[in-house]
Amino acid sequence: MRRQILGLTTLHLALAALLGGAAWGVGAFGAPTLAVLPFAAAVAVVGSLRMNVELGRHACSVTMVEAVVVCMLLHLAPAGILAAAVLGEVVACGWQRQAPSKVMYNTSSAASAAMVAATLYQLLHAAGATDGAMWMAALLSGCAYATATHASSSAVLAVVEGGRFSDVFGASVVPVAMASIIAATIGLVAVVLYSVSPFAVVLVVPLVLVMVAETRRFAIQRAEQLRFERLYAASSRTGGLTSLPEVMATLAEEARCLVTGAAGLCCTMDAAGTWSGMVVGERGVLPAPPSVVSAVVGLAADGVGAEVGAERIPAEVRALLSTTGSLVVARADSSAAAPVLLAVLRQLAGEDGASARAEVLAAFIGHAALTVANAHLYADVEAALAHQVDLNRQKDDFVSAVSHELRTPLAAMIGSVLTLRRLDDRLGAEQRASLIDISFRQGKRLQRLIEELLTLATVENGESPRTDEVVDVERMVADITEELRTQRVGQELPPIVFADNGVGTVRSAEQKLRQVVSNLVENACKYAGGAAIDLRLEPGPGNTIRLTVSDGGPGIPVADRERVFERFVQLDQSSTRSQGGTGLGLYLCRQVAVLLGGTLELSEAAGGGCCFVLTLPRGPEPEAAGESHAPGAHQLGAVAMAGAPG
Repeated sequence: MRRQILGLTTLHLALAALLGGAAWGVGAFGAPTLAVLPFAAAVAVVGSLRMNVELGRHACSVTMVEAVVVCMLLHLAPAGILAAAVLGEVVACGWQRQAPSKVMYNTSSAASAAMVAATLYQLLHAAGATDGAMWMAALLSGCAYATATHASSSAVLAVVEGGRFSDVFGASVVPVAMASIIAATIGLVAVVLYSVSPFAVVLVVPLVLVMVAETRRFAIQRAEQLRFERLYAASSRTGGLTSLPEVMATLAEEARCLVTGAAGLCCTMDAAGTWSGMVVGERGVLPAPPSVVSAVVGLAADGVGAEVGAERIPAEVRALLSTTGSLVVARADSSAAAPVLLAVLRQLAGEDGASARAEVLAAFIGHAALTVANAHLYADVEAALAHQVDLNRQKDDFVSAVSHELRTPLAAMIGSVLTLRRLDDRLGAEQRASLIDISFRQGKRLQRLIEELLTLATVENGESPRTDEVVDVERMVADITEELRTQRVGQELPPIVFADNGVGTVRSAEQKLRQVVSNLVENACKYAGGAAIDLRLEPGPGNTIRLTVSDGGPGIPVADRERVFERFVQLDQSSTRSQGGTGLGLYLCRQVAVLLGGTLELSEAAGGGCCFVLTLPRGPEPEAAGESHAPGAHQLGAVAMAGAPG
């Protein structure tokens, strides 16, 4: 885009040089005189009184410079006209603090338009020297100046807006033509009155004021009509969007077109109450920085649209544009379908029509809220569908794992029994005991699987177990350790260290509590890698007790610590296949903990690995108190007892 604008600037300068050289060649170019200065001042003053005709994100400026141009044509040579037009445009651009690139383009445009008008006037003036002919030549040349400047503005706007030159030129030709004809006529009248008396020029002042007011009113009416047309078109274009980032980017783009802005911002609030946004501007489509979102949210009031001047815009928001004139904001009220905020940065200053721009953006905010709400619903549906697909896949994996888990012990049991039946007389006592032991271990494995499935049914049906049994936790852990040792014949069992800090017994459902602790200890044995497994029983906050099971294994990433408690989830499928499992163990542990009135959480152990924390209500004290349990630590199944934990 910069190359195209630079090319247009070069073209303007080349045209001005060509026409100036032609006038110089025939001796009609002349030389600038001090008379240039008052005309340059007039160009600067009149050129600063701009009326903007909005086109897309930018606007075409309409001025009454043609009145001054007509006067210059009748009093100055082409060199003076060129000098006055260029000097006046530079002063006007500097007064408005325009960017250097824009000053260069506007100056080159003024130079080429001035030479077009001067050349046309010289040609028409040569055809007739009467006053009427000169006036008509000046009038037509002033209109030529307006046509040249409007074509230049349309060309640069077509580049910036990405549209066609003919569309941009035609969209604003009516107000520009009307203003230029009237302005040129006023300039001609001023010349005639000045020839009668210098003070007679004052008579055109009321006419100029009426002209400015009517032109401004026309520009405002057209801008309002254009906004309502855009509002209807924007509503139809955004209705079918589903992706939330795409919705926010499109709404930001539509908002900046609605109020002729250079950058648009769309913000929405997520389920956690955090605002986020997308910016569409000079740098393309980007996520809005949190500081910008926070600043804009602070400016907007619910259900109200407003336009604020550059002095009230926070610095982080102004940084989105190279130059900022005003900010239009609108925020959906609390009754809207979704919390949405739209903000548009304008490079044009907040002039007439600020209230209309705010009203249009406020009218669009309702449709924007519906569009964002639809995008949220679509995202929820997609997430639910993806979850259901994943759940179905997990169920398939579960069925496959259960089938494997059922077939393996059954095959071992049937094989052992058939061997005993077929070779009964030929087997020694040791071999018979080994086969019976295999059948027993595989039967216990099958029993645990069936118990898990029955517990799953209990959990799904919401059945509450009895929790008034007195459970000796130390004895229960010893029994679990012995069962694990029996099941893992030929495999080394990691040391299991139990520490009771003065709790002893608890009131709970013994079978359910045993199932939870057994699953946690067995799970730790799988992944401890030979490191000791620590069990600690201690009083918890309030009337609760805490049982922690810690291992020295590889641990579980923070992102997966909640997933392991979901049904059928198996983080390491290869480990599951090698060591067995259905993906139900930890899910059932948490659900049973809830049924027992407690909680089960996972964190990282002090030296790495996993630390499962089971919190249960202590329950009423037993009627007959048993032996007091002094705090201590026991390495279950070991020859020696470990010392008390430090």
